[in-house]
Amino acid sequence: MSKIDPMPHAPPVRSPSEDRYWDAADLTVEMRRVLEICHNCRMCVNYCGSFPDIFARIDRDIEKRGAEGAELLDDKDFASATDHCWQCKLCYIKCPYTVDEGHAWQVDVPRVLAREKAQRSRRNGIPIQDRALGEPGLLGSLVSGFFAGPTNLVHQSRLVRKVMEATAGISAEFPLPPFAVEPFEKWLRHHTPVDGAGREGTVALFATCLGDYNFPAVPANAVRVLEKNGFAVVRPRQECCGMPNVDGGDVEGAVAKAKANVAALLPEVRQGRKVVVTQPTCSYMLKKEYPELLGTKDAQEVALATMDLMEFLDDLRKQKKLNKDFTGGLGKVAYHAPCHLRAQKIGVPGARARALARHGGRDHRAMLRRGRHVGHEGAVLRRGSPLRGPPGAWRHQRRGEGRRHRLPARRAAPCQGKRRQARPPYRVAGRSLWHRRRRSLKPPAGLPGVFPTVFLKRGAA
Repeated sequence: MSKIDPMPHAPPVRSPSEDRYWDAADLTVEMRRVLEICHNCRMCVNYCGSFPDIFARIDRDIEKRGAEGAELLDDKDFASATDHCWQCKLCYIKCPYTVDEGHAWQVDVPRVLAREKAQRSRRNGIPIQDRALGEPGLLGSLVSGFFAGPTNLVHQSRLVRKVMEATAGISAEFPLPPFAVEPFEKWLRHHTPVDGAGREGTVALFATCLGDYNFPAVPANAVRVLEKNGFAVVRPRQECCGMPNVDGGDVEGAVAKAKANVAALLPEVRQGRKVVVTQPTCSYMLKKEYPELLGTKDAQEVALATMDLMEFLDDLRKQKKLNKDFTGGLGKVAYHAPCHLRAQKIGVPGARARALARHGGRDHRAMLRRGRHVGHEGAVLRRGSPLRGPPGAWRHQRRGEGRRHRLPARRAAPCQGKRRQARPPYRVAGRSLWHRRRRSLKPPAGLPGVFPTVFLKRGAA
């Protein structure tokens, strides 16, 4: 019989503002309790590397050290489980022992592993890899625009990627997102709203770092879809949501970003506007993590007014207000439901869409395996490009299956009367040299031959 009581000795701590959050002894007790429950259940064994890893360690202790369960796990075991975790929240969604399911055991594996990473980072310092990956907004603001083309070309160099892997710990095989020549904020300043935009009100768009600096066509098409449905769109001042900091154990960095975003979004909320977010991870942060990180009424007020883009559009559909004046159709599509959308308990939008439950993941081999799986499902449902969730996941799926994916907003905008030429008037910089040769472009006078692919305007060819 196990020596560990599955009942918590005190309500599990969630907020880093509480002193008990940083108590190492309290964390050890909680980690052993939660992982003991997981070891006995094993329902999540195939979700990520954390569960097989920790189960093997508990089995090792039972076989070789006389343990009865997880009571002999130590800091090295906890760190290994945390480092295998993707923070996708799928285990929490499926777990029958959570607060959301009304169970007294109050299991929350992602949160307890995030707490372990936070304590370890405070104790040992934040690794350079997590520092580099924790500031996508700062990096994007510095590199996008004029420096986007050269940077994208440098990132295509295998030698440079190997150096990055050796110095910063960023895998040379990881598909880095390209930087945009024209960031979304600049595009929005020059955008002319369609007729009728504003008759239903105004929404505050949280464009996210990837939308602002890497894939600005995503929020740009979201703007068009929202305007088509009668909403004016404003973009308040905003920073990275802070999830990369949480993932790297940098709680202080996440709290600073949360405070800045709440201060910027609160005036919009108090004008009666919804905060519409174009990326599920960021909407999850604003809705679920900000109240815990800050513990303030202002953070709760912003959280209650925040909606994911797909949630917002589906809400319009339920109210029979969604503009269905489509000039074309998509047929049958495969829809990859993002994990962090499911973690918000938001249903899969679209009556004819099919959810693909597998997660893209972060471990490279796992990404390729799951990418092939998603691609297979998409091919079954439709010969064209599958719809997918956040901009990060689709790159892993595309690498695994070799096919293009699109965000729902980018598919919906052309169907509502927007021709493909009407997408944002820029091309993401840094296309391959083979792409330049296929288009038979000539370089501008005085510039090397690679620059046409760097600064090519959409439609210029």
